[in-house]
Amino acid sequence: VRNLEDISMKEERKWRQEKLINMGEIQRYCYMEVGKSIRRELWTNTDG
Repeated sequence: VRNLEDISMKEERKWRQEKLINMGEIQRYCYMEVGKSIRRELWTNTDG
C-alpha cells in the first residue's frame, strides 16, 4: 500500500507540473496575442 501511495503521489505531482506548464503556455500565448493587438492598434494610431 505504501508503494502505491508513493506512486500516486509522484503521478499527481507530475500531473500538477504538466498542468502548470500548460497553463503557463496558455498565458504566454494570450500575452503574445494581446501584445500583437496592442502593437497593431499603436501602428494604426501612428499612421492616422
